Amino acid sequence: MKKIEFNLDGTSVLEAARSGILLVRFRAPGQNELNSIFCDYGIRSGQSLQLFNCAAKTFLIESSVPCDYALKVGVMTVPTDQVVDVFQLQAPPWYHRLEEDARELARRSRKLAADAGLAELFASMTQ
Repeated sequence: MKKIEFNLDGTSVLEAARSGILLVRFRAPGQNELNSIFCDYGIRSGQSLQLFNCAAKTFLIESSVPCDYALKVGVMTVPTDQVVDVFQLQAPPWYHRLEEDARELARRSRKLAADAGLAELFASMTQ
């Protein structure tokens, strides 16, 4: 993960290297914790940063096997004063995975987890 310098005097386009994505961390007004969003690229326009092809990481547990996937958000606008950090990273496997793909992958992984003795562990963690 490589940090990208983000400031109002810098470039107006934020983009990751080939086959990479951006991780934008921001703090919403009145909140102490940071929120994160993943996207393909961003464009600074005045006092806001428009982020395109955004996705949030989430997971499901199908048959007691967890599997990450991307919840598509689309376009998102964040005021520049709320942006804390911007990072570039290689696109992880879950970034292009949809919920239906995650369900199928979890179903296929259930047997492997059972064979390895992890099915009971996953089940106990989700109860």
